[in-house]
Amino acid sequence: MNKFFEHNNFDSSFVAKYYNCSYLTPEQWEQERSPHVALGLFYLITGLPLHLLYFPVMWVITRPQFFKYPAFKILTFLGIIDFSTSFVSCEITAYLTIIGSVFCTDHPTIIYFIGAFGLAGWAASCFVNLILIFNRILDINFCFYLLIFYFLAVSWMFNPYYGINQTTFPFPDFYHNPLHTFNNIFAEMEALKRTMLIQLTVICIFNMISAFLYVIIANIPLGIWASVLGQIGWEFSHLIIVVLEKNQIHFSKVCDYYHSFNTSSLTLFHLFI
Repeated sequence: MNKFFEHNNFDSSFVAKYYNCSYLTPEQWEQERSPHVALGLFYLITGLPLHLLYFPVMWVITRPQFFKYPAFKILTFLGIIDFSTSFVSCEITAYLTIIGSVFCTDHPTIIYFIGAFGLAGWAASCFVNLILIFNRILDINFCFYLLIFYFLAVSWMFNPYYGINQTTFPFPDFYHNPLHTFNNIFAEMEALKRTMLIQLTVICIFNMISAFLYVIIANIPLGIWASVLGQIGWEFSHLIIVVLEKNQIHFSKVCDYYHSFNTSSLTLFHLFI
């Protein structure tokens, strides 16, 4: 991409060498046109509805009850990247497939920059997915203070000095385990975290599969079926977030109902917290 900006025009030796359209006449290039209407419509029909669903999904995951979690902040950033990149992987790809676009006859410079934008979006999406993985790893930690069988209580306690009154031990709050204390109170919250982990894992898997397919296609000639499969994988790697986040929309509706009709219960709940 930087080669295009080394000159004020697009007649550099780099462009002339690698993107030269003078090898064939315009008529000969036109003969290479191969429209795939059915496949283009498939890209559009499978991608456009999910693309439009970004609006309600983005509205939901930015709600306060979700956006307070770092993972949802990262998901919002990922959603912006995926939404923008999906214009390339979905609508533009569908249009170019339907008309059987040929690079050297259908505005090659515009197509080049669109491809550069799509590649940048893919790279950014993969990078944000790595951040999501790191975020989930930090969230799944085992830094909880374990149970100890204590003789004075004749049961299992977190505090090894429980029941000893001869002296005052420092750091009495050190052994407090909020995970244990509020386990039932935060049952739904923990379920939400588990759901988030599963969803983010699926998102990362789709990105990995798409990347793997394109690596194979770039090195091994497998035919058009492989490139179509790679394109579908790329399209859905940016759209799968919409499918997975449908649970958050349902959860948001439940929360709205809960906030509307159980204000007193919420107040009591916060008193315990």
